Amino acid sequence: MQKLGDFQSAHTLSDQELVSALAHIHTTETSLTAAKLAVLAESDRRGLALKLGYSSVAYWHAKSTRTPEAQSAHHIRLGYWLTQHPTVAHALTDADIHHAHATAIADGHTLIHTADPTLDDDALNAHVATLLDVATRSLASTVTTRARELAHHAAADAQARHDATRKAAEAHEAARRAREEQARRDAEEKARRTGTPDPAPRPDDTADPAPGDDPAPDLPDGPRPPSAAENPALNVLKIFQLPDGRSRVEGNLDTLTAEKLRTALSPLTAPKPGPGGSLDPRSPARRNADGLAEILDRHLAGGKGTTFTAPDRVNLIVNLADLLTRPCNHASAGEGSPL
Repeated sequence: MQKLGDFQSAHTLSDQELVSALAHIHTTETSLTAAKLAVLAESDRRGLALKLGYSSVAYWHAKSTRTPEAQSAHHIRLGYWLTQHPTVAHALTDADIHHAHATAIADGHTLIHTADPTLDDDALNAHVATLLDVATRSLASTVTTRARELAHHAAADAQARHDATRKAAEAHEAARRAREEQARRDAEEKARRTGTPDPAPRPDDTADPAPGDDPAPDLPDGPRPPSAAENPALNVLKIFQLPDGRSRVEGNLDTLTAEKLRTALSPLTAPKPGPGGSLDPRSPARRNADGLAEILDRHLAGGKGTTFTAPDRVNLIVNLADLLTRPCNHASAGEGSPL
């Protein structure tokens, strides 16, 4: 029987037994984690909490194990996701990946789908396969990095498809109008030569595509999809409680939100001279942290007792494509029109 050791016997194991014990513990621990996620998800699916007299399985499990309810809720969500993605579930059960890898893959799947909601199941499953391959060879943080790269590509592809579809639809409409105009001119020329006026061609007669033409493509639904850099739906802000009582903040924000944060911090993070005019000893990172703390203090105080007032701002956001393709029609404004 394999020796695993404990606090009383670990010192008696040989070097090889220690290595084997750690490998066996890792495999067993990961397999048990997979089983835990599956059982939690199934318990929630059955509504087991109500039978036990609790409002939710997450609350019941957290109460029973004296762990944070948010952690149990996360495990249930991950269990549901793994049930729908058996390749990742099997990799976790077989200890080919860790629980952290499975979480990173699931989060990456959500991120990519958010970047391009039009992706079908086959495309999403292909991205999951890519992330799983990365997970078997790298850290969970690398999986997250790769997922963000795929999300950026997905958003760019969505924009390209939208632009190509709109361009094709507009070209088709321009060709139809050109045929209609040419038919009208032909009719006028025929009437001039024969002296017998012909009725103007009906739009229904000239709107039909010419022989061999493709059918008119539909215009894309909705506005142009945002790029990953501009998409606030991809924003995340995490606050991790550290063992020493402090907290670590980690975030990923869209361009506009990040600019708002910089604008709010800017007047509060300027270096302040020390006694005698000495240089501010604080690093830029420390000044950012102090500025954030001051913003929070002022917000929680409701602005009372401070001179801080946010200036009125008007943000006008115009797509570059609209500015390039829809120039202002100055002729439409009469002379003397108010500005």
